[in-house]
Amino acid sequence: MIQRLGKYRILDTLGQGGMGTVYRAFDPVLDREVAVKVVSSSDGELSAAQKARLLREGKACAQLTHPNVVSIYDLGEDGDQFFIVMEMLEGQDLKRVIDAHTTVALAEKLDLIMQVCDGLHYAHQKGIVHRDVKPGNIFVLPSGQVKILDFGLARLATGEATLTQTGQVFGTIAYMAPERFRGVSNARGDVFAVGAVCYELLTGRRAFVAPTAEQLMEVIRTQPPPPLAGLPPALITTVEGALQKDPAARVADLGAMRAALERVRRRLLDEGETATRPVAQAVEPAPPAPVTPRARTATLVGRFATRFRRFRVAMSISVTVTVALALYLVNVGEYFSAGAPRGPAVVADTAAGARLDEQAADAGKSTRGAAGTPASDEDAQLPPRVVARPAPAPVTPERAGPSKTGETSRRDVTAPERDIAAKTEASRQREAPQKAAAAPPSRGRDVDRLEARVNGARRAAEQTAAAFWVPQLLAAARAKERLAAAALESSDPASAVALLGEAESEYRAAAERARAAADAEQKVSDFRVRVTESRATTIARRTEAVAAQAPRVARDDFEAAEAAHREADDLDRRGDFTAATRAYETAAAKYAQAVRRAAGGPLR
Repeated sequence: MIQRLGKYRILDTLGQGGMGTVYRAFDPVLDREVAVKVVSSSDGELSAAQKARLLREGKACAQLTHPNVVSIYDLGEDGDQFFIVMEMLEGQDLKRVIDAHTTVALAEKLDLIMQVCDGLHYAHQKGIVHRDVKPGNIFVLPSGQVKILDFGLARLATGEATLTQTGQVFGTIAYMAPERFRGVSNARGDVFAVGAVCYELLTGRRAFVAPTAEQLMEVIRTQPPPPLAGLPPALITTVEGALQKDPAARVADLGAMRAALERVRRRLLDEGETATRPVAQAVEPAPPAPVTPRARTATLVGRFATRFRRFRVAMSISVTVTVALALYLVNVGEYFSAGAPRGPAVVADTAAGARLDEQAADAGKSTRGAAGTPASDEDAQLPPRVVARPAPAPVTPERAGPSKTGETSRRDVTAPERDIAAKTEASRQREAPQKAAAAPPSRGRDVDRLEARVNGARRAAEQTAAAFWVPQLLAAARAKERLAAAALESSDPASAVALLGEAESEYRAAAERARAAADAEQKVSDFRVRVTESRATTIARRTEAVAAQAPRVARDDFEAAEAAHREADDLDRRGDFTAATRAYETAAAKYAQAVRRAAGGPLR
C-alpha cells in the first residue's frame, strides 16, 4: 500500500473497483480525514489525454454543491498516479442494503430514490451527466441521507472501457440504457439507470439479467423487465416510464420522476403506512438459452422463412386486388358503352325489354347499307350481347320523333304506362337520399384518411410522453383504435369510422394534457432547483457554524438557525417550495450570524 499522495497521508484501503482504488487518508493542513481515489484505466495507466480530460471535467464536477452529491475537495497528480480527494463518508452503499435484504419501509425506499433524483437532476441542470448510476455508487449515511459517488467519473475516465473491464461488465451494463450501446449518452440515460436502481430496490432483483454480456445487452435492447406487482399503480407506472426503451417515451427528466415518487410517498403517509411492505414480486423470466452457432443459424433461417411467407401473402393479395380491379373496370366500360351497341343486343328482365329490342333493331338498320348489308365485316361477325340495364324513361309522343332514316316510332306509349313510369321515377328520387345515407363509407377515402390522422395523433401523443402523464387516456385511445381495426376486419366500415374519430380525439386530448402536465412539472422542477440550491447553501453555512463551535459559543443564534432550518425542511416536504426557499435563506443567514458571533463573541 502506498504511504502518501501529495500532501495526503494514506491510512487504510477502503475499497477497489474497476476504475481505481479508494483510500482513507488524512489532510494535515485542514486536520481532517478524507477519501482519496486513485483513478486508473483498463491498462493500468492514464494517457495524457485522459488526464487532461479528468482535470477539465473534474473541475466542473467540483462545482456541484448539493447535499446528495459527494463533495470533491481536490484533484492532483503524484508521479504517474492521478487522484481525486472527496469527503469521507460513514455508512454503506445501496448495493449492500439490497444484498442484505434489509427491511425498509416502502416510503423510506421512495425517499432514497427521491434523493438520488434530486442530486442527479441538479447535476443535469449544470450540464453534467453521471453515466454510471448503480447501487454501488449510491451511498446511504446512518441518518438516511444519500450521497451519489463517482459523479461523472464514468464519463470522464472510461466511457468505452467500461464494457471491457473485468469485474465491471455486468455491474455497469445492467443499468445502461439501450441507446448507450449505440454511443448515445445524455441525461435520459441517467433516467433509465435510476429506473433500474429503483426496480432493484423495490424487488430485490435486477431488472435485466442474462448469463453473458452479449445476451444482457440484447435483453436490455429488446425485452421489458418482469412486471411489477404488489405496489401502488402510480409507482409501477413511474418505474415503467423510466425504463422505456425509446428515450423519447421515457420520463422527461429526473425532476418529473422525483415529483411522481413524491406524490406516491405522500399518499402512503396520508394512509398511515409506516410498517414495511413485503418485497414486491416480479415474475422471473426463463433464463435465455446459450447462443450457439447452430441456434443462431436456425434463428436466421426462421426469420427468413417468416419474411418469405409474409412476402408471398402480400403478393397474393396484390394479384387478387389487381384482378378484381381489372374486372371492375371491364364491367364499367361495358356498362357505359351499352348505349351504342356494335351488334344486336338482348335486354333481359326489364319492363320495356321488347320495346327496346325493336328500337335497337331499327337503329341497326339505319346504320347499314341500302341493300340491308352490314356496314363492315366486323359488325357482321359480332355476336349478340346480353345487357342488363334499368327500365328507360317513358317515351312521350313529343320525344318519339322520326329516326335517322326518317321512320317513325313503331307505337306510342299509352297513358297508363306513362303514369306508372312517372310514379316509379318519383319513388326512386325519394329513396335516393336515404340510400346514400345508408351506404357504407368508402374505404379508400374515409377510412384511409382517418387512419392517417389517427397515426399522426398517436405519434404526437407518444412524443409528449403521454404514457407517463396520462396513461389511462392513452390506453383508452389505443383500445378504440384496436376496436376500429376489428370493425374493418368484420366489414363494418361505418363503425370503424366512428371509432377512429373517437381514437383521434382521445389521442389529441392525451397529447394536450401531457404537455400541460409536463409544463406544470417543469415549473415545479424549477422551484425544486431553487429549493435545492438554498438547502445546499444552508447546509454549508451550518457546517461552518459547527466548525466554528457556534453550538457552544453562540448557542442562542445557532438554535434559532436550527429552528428555521427545521421549518424549511418541513415546508419542503409539504411541497411549499416558495416558502421553503425563503425559510432556507433565513436559516442560512442565522447560521452565518452564529458564525460571526462565535468568532468574536463571549462564551455562553
